[in-house]
Amino acid sequence: MPTTGGDLVGWKLAGAGVLTFLFPLILAIMGVVFAGGEKTRQVVGAVVGLIIGIVIAATTVRLLKKVDRNPNKPDTKNCDIEEIKEHR
Repeated sequence: MPTTGGDLVGWKLAGAGVLTFLFPLILAIMGVVFAGGEKTRQVVGAVVGLIIGIVIAATTVRLLKKVDRNPNKPDTKNCDIEEIKEHR
């Protein structure tokens, strides 16, 4: 299947998968560790760390998708609508 410039392939796909799964998990664990000994604070630390991790991971993945989006790249074919109609 052909891909466009904004698709996640190769190292971007692997990095996005790792980042999306591990980064929120690591920040949730860090939130628990830094919250202290009380259980309520640990839960709040885990939830806050998880939310921050998800937001950072989602933002980073969106930025990775935008890195190669350039309509003037030579591998991007711009078709004329008439050319598409001819092939029907």
